[in-house]
Amino acid sequence: MTLVSCRRVRKQFNGTDILKGVDLDIEVGERIGLVGPNGAGKTTLARIIAGEMSPDSGSVTFWLPSVRVGYLRQCAGNLRLSSDGYSVFTAAKRSGLDAPICESVFDNPLEMCELLRVARQLGIQHVDQWSMQGPGSLSGGERTKLALARVWSYEPDLLLLDEPTNNMDLNGIEWLIEQLNRYDGTILVISHDRHFLDQVVSRIVELDGGIATSYNGNYSFYREEKARLRAAQLKAYETARREEERLREDIERMKRWAAKAHREAGKKSDIRSAWVGDRAKAKRLDRQVKAKIKRLERHKSSAPEKPKDEPAIHIRLQDSVKHGRRLIYAEAIAKRYGDRTLFKNSSFYVLRGDKVGIVGPNGCGKTTLLKIVMGMELPDEGEIWVSPSARIGYLPQNDSLSTASGSTLDVLGLSGKRLASEERAILAQMGIGEDLVVRPVNSLSAGERRKVAMARLVINQANLLLLDEPTNHLDIYAREQLEAALVAYDGTIVMVSHDKHMLDTVCNRILVFEDQQIRPVRDVSEPPDIDFDWEVDEGTLKPDWS
Repeated sequence: MTLVSCRRVRKQFNGTDILKGVDLDIEVGERIGLVGPNGAGKTTLARIIAGEMSPDSGSVTFWLPSVRVGYLRQCAGNLRLSSDGYSVFTAAKRSGLDAPICESVFDNPLEMCELLRVARQLGIQHVDQWSMQGPGSLSGGERTKLALARVWSYEPDLLLLDEPTNNMDLNGIEWLIEQLNRYDGTILVISHDRHFLDQVVSRIVELDGGIATSYNGNYSFYREEKARLRAAQLKAYETARREEERLREDIERMKRWAAKAHREAGKKSDIRSAWVGDRAKAKRLDRQVKAKIKRLERHKSSAPEKPKDEPAIHIRLQDSVKHGRRLIYAEAIAKRYGDRTLFKNSSFYVLRGDKVGIVGPNGCGKTTLLKIVMGMELPDEGEIWVSPSARIGYLPQNDSLSTASGSTLDVLGLSGKRLASEERAILAQMGIGEDLVVRPVNSLSAGERRKVAMARLVINQANLLLLDEPTNHLDIYAREQLEAALVAYDGTIVMVSHDKHMLDTVCNRILVFEDQQIRPVRDVSEPPDIDFDWEVDEGTLKPDWS
């Protein structure tokens, strides 16, 4: 039974077609993963289904009465006010684009109790204090969980989840997978998390070039099926090209024969019988040439197109400043907020060229540690030293450019100047084309803004990268290329991440937040498990700098 239908949905921004006539049926109880490159219109389609945005043309129809829809927005981690990051509404049976009927989630204390119960399951241990402290006391992952808990506590029939695992720790991701597998409603989830999609969805809808294409199965099956279809399409394209070349060769050969026949007919014009025979032969060859040309045109019009290559982003990060062996050293540091201790008596060091991963549950102080390294906050106890030669490039976990004004060039500090070849190469390698650099940065998708933020670090020639959930909002292709770029980078990286594959691929050392301490880990040959049960480096924490 169909729950909601999208028919010929079109949407344009700044003269660019984002959605070019999307047709999509969502069946009752389906679990759909919506994937595609950054800027393909995934969030736009979700907002149209949620009733937060109207298409330029087309329709969205709910076929059942009183469908409760819960929508988790992409940037729920930026939660500031009580309604930010989520919306819940009831969609009466409707056709066209009648506005949804909004309903409050918290009309009575019982609903608040349900929120607290769900939030605790998601790992927000101090959510009881939220009403007093405000959302500013929560980490980005906890804010995402809180917004998700609000949607979940309403028990919607249709869940629209836009990047629900962004900023969420491994415990929260595994819990979410388990709960979604128990959920008996309908799910449409936008995600670039391969593991998450494999565990949750049974159909993939790819949005690319403004058109939706459906693949039955999870993400791994989608990738295999897409690769198979691409290989078949490429083979058909190459076969068609060979046939086209054969027809062109036939045409050229017949043209030569026809030209020769015309010349022979001219030479024998004094002998009428011979002239008539050669002239007839020349005309026959002319007709054959015309027939071949028509056949070539028909072949070209029906030939399959060359399959489009997947987006490729080649990022080169260069450490342009040489510095000493030691870069960061912390001794017995502690940090508290009120009566809450994030970490205490913690010591560690970072050497030049280290690629250090930071892991731990949401709210344990990972982002706070990065801010201490940058000097934005001070430890309550202990000391931390950062080399004066360090040129820090910081990528926050939230979408720092969502409210930025001006064009992409303005944000990058390149406006009003002629771009050097190196700067052009960096932008091209990051997948930031000429069409993006002139657009207002706040009109870009979250993934595109993430690429702009990373490009700014590269252009500013940082030699110490502090990356807080760097894969947030990046599509799968960009994630894979970012991993390769970070591996090739010869500078120093300190990276907060809950991405097992990223940690295992990039990092040579790990710092674990555990039992209110920051503990170094030596062996990262195996990806972290959910409980962070790793072997701890028992060697001396304070290196011999001599």
